[in-house]
Amino acid sequence: MRSFVAISLSGEAKEDFARAQRVLTVGRPVLEDNLHLTLVFLDDQPEEILEALHEELLALSAPSFRPARNRCAIAPMSEPPTQIAP
Repeated sequence: MRSFVAISLSGEAKEDFARAQRVLTVGRPVLEDNLHLTLVFLDDQPEEILEALHEELLALSAPSFRPARNRCAIAPMSEPPTQIAP
């Protein structure tokens, strides 16, 4: 199963990202309810591996944070990001 690890966004952050994707003309639009920050793509993984990873991720704890609103970078996965906003 193709999978990824992501962070859910708060309502305010989702609104910010939804506004940004309306302005940017790259990628494909995502419904605001489905917006998230992808940390890593895992590609195709067996279900038993994903279940074990899920249990490990549930055990993690980290403080909440706010995504920076004043920076934006876009890059193909094969190149370093290029800043497109201040």
